[in-house]
Amino acid sequence: MSVAALLLATRQTLRQALALEDTQCNVQPNGQPDNVAGDLYISIHEGDTSVLTDDSYHLTENISLRVTVTLRTGEYTGEGFGDLMIANERGLDAWCRQVVAALHLNWPNINAANDEIGEDANGFALPLAYEGAGSMQTQSGEWAGGTPDDSDYFMTRELRFGGARRVQNVAHQT
Repeated sequence: MSVAALLLATRQTLRQALALEDTQCNVQPNGQPDNVAGDLYISIHEGDTSVLTDDSYHLTENISLRVTVTLRTGEYTGEGFGDLMIANERGLDAWCRQVVAALHLNWPNINAANDEIGEDANGFALPLAYEGAGSMQTQSGEWAGGTPDDSDYFMTRELRFGGARRVQNVAHQT
């Protein structure tokens, strides 16, 4: 429930903050976009979950998410990836910075996740924090559900967010 609530809240936060359509931002099992993705796709997917304490009365979890930003670049000619990345607001780096700004220590996002969990259970006590990013990767058309012969190429970068802490009361085992 914790991860699902955080994924759903984060999807809604990104759609609103970045003015994205449903077809541009969704929860996925990995960073790959839907096969109907357009020129931009933001995939929210599960990261790691770790237990922070062995207290028998509380379960303290630290939950992380990954966000993969994908830009369709069209036919790859061997030039231009770097220019697209930094040139303007459509560039990969610019979209990544917007995602970071929308999610880093965003209390309304974690409150929305708590609303998903409901009032009958303890929610998150700390929001997601930006932890870094992978390097830019290039992907063939298969990345977005194309065929090996597809001439489209994509640029991607995975962003890491962690630190969403949830403390839950658990029944003492006798």
